[in-house]
Amino acid sequence: MKLTKVYGKGEKKMKKGIILLIISLIFFSLACAEEEFDAKSSAESLYSTAKQKTGSPESLMKNFVNPLLGNGTFYNIEGSQSFQATLVCPSSQRFLEILMQPQETGDTNFFVYYDTNFDGNFDGSYAFMGVSGICSNGFIKCDAGTWQNCKYYKVIFNGNSFSEEEISFNDLTSCFCINNACGNNLVWKNRDYVLSTFGGVIVSALQSFNSHYAVTKTEVQDVVIRYYGQDTTRCSYSSSTVVGTTNPEIYFGNPYQMVSEAQSQMETSEFTQLFTNLQENLSEKVCTIRRMIIPNRCGKETYQIYLSGGGRSYRLPACTTSHFQTSFYIKDLSKITRAVLSEVRFDDWLAIRVNGHFVYVGPKSGNTFRIEGGRVCYREDESGTCTAYGACELSTYWVRRPNIDLRPYLVEGTNTIESFVEVTGYGGSQVYIYIDTIQGNLECYDSHCKLIDFNPVEGCDIWEQISYSSAAQNCPSVSVSPQLCGENCVQLQMPVYSAKGGAYSTSINLNIPEYLWMDLSQIMVKWCTQTTGPYPCMDDDGWYRIYVNGNQVASGSYGDREDCGVAPNGGCWNTVNVPLTNFTRANDTITVQIGGAAHDVNAGCRVVYLYLLFNNPLSGCYIEDNYIEDNCVSLRNDENCYLKDRIINGVYVVQNGENTGLVPLTECREICGYDFCYADWTIEEHYLCKNTLPSFDFTRPQEVLSTVRYDSNLLTFSDVRQENGTWVSYPNQQLNITLEKGESCPKVCKVKVSENLPEVGSGGPISYTNVSPVKVTYDIRECVNDTCPYDPAKGEELVKDCACLSEFNDAMVSLQAVRLAGQDITCSSGVKKTLPGW
Repeated sequence: MKLTKVYGKGEKKMKKGIILLIISLIFFSLACAEEEFDAKSSAESLYSTAKQKTGSPESLMKNFVNPLLGNGTFYNIEGSQSFQATLVCPSSQRFLEILMQPQETGDTNFFVYYDTNFDGNFDGSYAFMGVSGICSNGFIKCDAGTWQNCKYYKVIFNGNSFSEEEISFNDLTSCFCINNACGNNLVWKNRDYVLSTFGGVIVSALQSFNSHYAVTKTEVQDVVIRYYGQDTTRCSYSSSTVVGTTNPEIYFGNPYQMVSEAQSQMETSEFTQLFTNLQENLSEKVCTIRRMIIPNRCGKETYQIYLSGGGRSYRLPACTTSHFQTSFYIKDLSKITRAVLSEVRFDDWLAIRVNGHFVYVGPKSGNTFRIEGGRVCYREDESGTCTAYGACELSTYWVRRPNIDLRPYLVEGTNTIESFVEVTGYGGSQVYIYIDTIQGNLECYDSHCKLIDFNPVEGCDIWEQISYSSAAQNCPSVSVSPQLCGENCVQLQMPVYSAKGGAYSTSINLNIPEYLWMDLSQIMVKWCTQTTGPYPCMDDDGWYRIYVNGNQVASGSYGDREDCGVAPNGGCWNTVNVPLTNFTRANDTITVQIGGAAHDVNAGCRVVYLYLLFNNPLSGCYIEDNYIEDNCVSLRNDENCYLKDRIINGVYVVQNGENTGLVPLTECREICGYDFCYADWTIEEHYLCKNTLPSFDFTRPQEVLSTVRYDSNLLTFSDVRQENGTWVSYPNQQLNITLEKGESCPKVCKVKVSENLPEVGSGGPISYTNVSPVKVTYDIRECVNDTCPYDPAKGEELVKDCACLSEFNDAMVSLQAVRLAGQDITCSSGVKKTLPGW
């Protein structure tokens, strides 16, 4: 093996380079030591071949451009293999440009320029002014610099111009605030993310109007984002060379098809294998954190599925078939108690199909439905051959009640029910299906399927979720289940001891679920008093104090009341509202103290009533559980992983390991009639983790390294090779190496270039105001054969001749000057800055 050139500064460094090179060659190839290989000649040959194919406009046109346009054949660099690849669509055009203009308040203006016909010229523009927040499908406008009087918008494109349509906040998703109400300089800190997110809203509006707009490239530069694309309706292709689909717009309606097809292509892609190998030691792992609110809807629901084909209102040509369908989602098939095809009305023929199975064909019984040769085929054998036909025109309006049980044909997940009606002349159809299920088990997708009845189940009421325990002085502990005192009222009983001249208390520990706290409107304490104070009333002359978690929230006294009647139906009732302050909303303690009785009453336990009043009825649905499902614990605690991205409700709060400062807005969801509002429904975290490095056997390189000897041009070493599982020694291996001294660095020179100033500013030509109207620049140029390429005739002057030059100091001074000048004029926060020390 002959190595013709090794670069290095000195003999010692040169020898280290040789040894490392030899080890690498031996370690990765058994054949290297047995063949002669001239690295320099091989590299020069490969470079020469590539240069011939790309070194001139003519060669580029011949070898690449013409074949790409279909006027030739592609070859690899060596010319040993050929292939075809034809450009199938018009070249990309810049068709959308968005300019961002942040204001001092953080609210931002977006100027949109667009080209609808892809001719390279903008034919329209629109300005979105004062944007305070951005969502994945719209934007928000509020009072400047605040989060008050906000309005919510989506973007509309009609083919010629953009417009804004006000919508409900609930129609927006993945929103975040960008003005000063949420932080300073949020737009500047997250410039690219803000631009790309708002750009996505605009592109989505364009593609909603015309799905043939295809984005091929995106370019962000400062405060501008540019989109390049093609109109796929203008694509053409050669059937012999086209790869993939010729109708990419199909993915707009079914994006999951694109995922599956791309995955199948990637599995065999050489690029996939290449990047997999490159990233072996660092992989990205994704996990999610979700807020789980589990409803328990206790009741029976009845759904009606009504598929109408117009009664008898259609007039159609002979043997014309119309198709109608609806879909719905079933969570648990076992909770479907009834699913029946109840009634059908039609003229002339009707077929009902559930999840691909024909369950009814009328008016004649069959197992299929199609038109063949001007007749209706309604029965076929196992091979699909039609065995029974009927005339298209039956001249009858049929009304049937099949009462067919559809449960055997339903599945957990999405279900589809279809009706096919054949009409000749006047005709139509009406289909009635009824499904009974446990509440919350079925979800309709469209208006053909709707809830028509709900029946609560006894013993499944929401108020039963309230739990409590009580204790009273001198009274036994009493635990009484909460009772309804109205459709939105719950009553609890508290025993309290009463005796002449004494003061006694009773406490109750309440545990009210969080979702009920959100609907709680009032808490009241109520007790009965009477002159003699028999049970259940206390003496009518006394005082009271009410505490919440040890803090007094109410107190007062009540005087003699002689006309209270006789208990228990009579008596005077005292009612006190308990303020909702000092409640922790978890295991709160309410204490009622009553004392000061002045009459000889019978000592004993009385009753104090506690009332909880809610805004909504308390039956039919309750929240079974509300918790956080955290699947990121293991990655978060893994010392070999670090957080790369955190996306909360679709908003990047951490990107590439840095906080963005963006805060996702609160989103509300209605569950069991209650609004649950959180800003962290779904959190997606991306971690970069170090993979376990593969174990290598360094027996061979260690043996070679320990035995290497270099003398003049001869390199001697001992080698070991593993053959059939056994290490075999090969002593006294030799390589002849010719060393040529090389330069330690490429030589460059510094050239001063002077030229006149023709530039024009707002005040006229710069040369009028400049003391020396000459612009001087310095150019670093690579030397050719130790000679600096400069031309004095063009005003160029040699400053430093060919050498290993370093201009680091000059570069740092220039950059510092630019930075300080920028500090003096940049006002991104709205506050002017000055140079340090001024």
